[in-house]
Amino acid sequence: MRTIVVEPFGTVVGGRVKAVDDDWNIEQALIRPDRTRFGSESLAGLDAFSHLEVVFRSIASILPR
Repeated sequence: MRTIVVEPFGTVVGGRVKAVDDDWNIEQALIRPDRTRFGSESLAGLDAFSHLEVVFRSIASILPR
């Protein structure tokens, strides 16, 4: 089996406090690129796409219970 290493592009910032499975389609969020690694050219042409797949890991998923 191969290992895939994924490096974060940036940080997703949103307004939701609880991760409840309801009405996520009305939520809005920002993706803030890591400007130490990615310049504005990394977003060039993104507006030509109809949608964007974002894979994220909630901080709640890594906190001790």
